[in-house]
Amino acid sequence: MRNPKGPHLTSKIVVSSLTSFAVVVSLCGAERFPREGFTNAGGSGIGKLDGKDFSITHLIRYNLHRFILWSSIQTTDGYLSKMKELAMFDILVEDTSQYFVFGEGMCKRNGVFDPEIICLVRPSSDEFQPAVKAWRINRRLKRFEPISPKGVEGKNEGYGA
Repeated sequence: MRNPKGPHLTSKIVVSSLTSFAVVVSLCGAERFPREGFTNAGGSGIGKLDGKDFSITHLIRYNLHRFILWSSIQTTDGYLSKMKELAMFDILVEDTSQYFVFGEGMCKRNGVFDPEIICLVRPSSDEFQPAVKAWRINRRLKRFEPISPKGVEGKNEGYGA
């Protein structure tokens, strides 16, 4: 069933309010998600699964952060033959000193790097900062899932600078 208010389907919406930020999660299952008014804040590959490369795009509009999971299949000559956006995840962050860490070699869970983790951290002078909040990208189910931040750390990109 198509959502008459936009080009995407919304399968579930969860709203949770915390002391330092509010989280709004939208799990969608279509090919195009709204980007109007957002600024591209980067992205990262998160590896292959079942012959598909998976990546994440991070968009920002004020204090609303949008993450989009997408997959691509490459032809034998190395060119992309198909790209598909799989899921969208919105997070409203009220504490602007906090920031997101994600991508290959950027997040650890119990000391082991995990490219499927997105974590929200508070700045510190340490190389790895403990997560305030964390989510795991479930590539098989094509969705973002909240996980306990216990044992999750995000790399401080400014460490040693």
